[in-house]
Amino acid sequence: MTTGHAENRIYAKGFVRQTRNDAIRVATLTQEMRGAAPDALDWTSKGATTPVKDQGQCGSCWAFSATQGVESGVFMTTGQLPDLSTQQIISCDDKEVDGGGCDGGDLPGAFAYVQSAGGMDSAADYPDTSHSSGSTGSCKWSGKTVAQVSDWKYAVTPCAQSEQADGGDCASQDEDGLKAALNEFGPLSVCINANSWDYYSGGVLTGQCSGAWSSLDHCVQLVGYDTTASTPYWKVKNSWGSHWGENGYIRLPMGENACGIADEAAYVVATLVGPTPSPSPVPSPSPVPAPMPSPSPVPTPPAPGPTPPSPTPGPVPHDCEDETIEDEATCKSYLDLSSGKSCSWCYLSGLGFGYCVEPDDTQGCNGMRGAVTV
Repeated sequence: MTTGHAENRIYAKGFVRQTRNDAIRVATLTQEMRGAAPDALDWTSKGATTPVKDQGQCGSCWAFSATQGVESGVFMTTGQLPDLSTQQIISCDDKEVDGGGCDGGDLPGAFAYVQSAGGMDSAADYPDTSHSSGSTGSCKWSGKTVAQVSDWKYAVTPCAQSEQADGGDCASQDEDGLKAALNEFGPLSVCINANSWDYYSGGVLTGQCSGAWSSLDHCVQLVGYDTTASTPYWKVKNSWGSHWGENGYIRLPMGENACGIADEAAYVVATLVGPTPSPSPVPSPSPVPAPMPSPSPVPTPPAPGPTPPSPTPGPVPHDCEDETIEDEATCKSYLDLSSGKSCSWCYLSGLGFGYCVEPDDTQGCNGMRGAVTV
């Protein structure tokens, strides 16, 4: 443990275990979950945790740890990270019989309060004042909620008081399961033994740090781990300000339940509470336009009459003796250019041959067949 830059001060803690008769509910961790846990994990790099805060000289660690659990629970459900009011739990949770507020409390009590109150307000609407005053203060919560808790459970089986009564030191806690739960459910609220943390300033914590049930005195947030480091470690977010430790964090050695890291670890299921949307106004019906007057009927044009027959073309002036004229009909359709009379057709029966001649020019048409003059 490095101590060179730690402040010479004794920090407030505040874990006071309350007497409870409720059934202990623990998450079910399957072999698949255990196998899915990566070699290293850091939720602070994934946006799942709010910045390090400072509880000051108020024994409110339990309220800070619980609030951080709700914030991260919202992130795991929605992907959004709210900054919630620690002061609401500190000043308004009056069910912590042994302590309460700056006199201490525990996680089950804080979660039970948030559920019974219907949710938590934001830090902006109800800011923390106990860190500077060192006193609990009266409840000034307006009743506004921005986040709600639907459930919470222990991540692994907590160390039982009976084990301590039998002389045990909680040395058999399920750190492998803790790793799987951290990966599956997100950052965990944990209560630990911080008796030796006051002068910590960096590195993986060394020396003895008991994880015994009776030694727990502080609540924080477990945010990551690294099994590949030269000394595998758990990464823990504290509430003693960013000037303490490694910018507000501490690393604890894995595999030995250091400081009781796996004694009392819990996760929260939470979500945001949005304002109830106003009902959408029913649109007024659009006015129905007046009917347009019917247009005057367009008169139907009369049906066209029968198409008159094309006139038969009359004779065309042409040279009657044109040798290209080869038949009688074509010959008779021409008019002689000089007289204007129809040409005549001369047929030589003996030769079976005919030709076109000028009108009345039948001279030499021996055996003429029907020379016609018009």
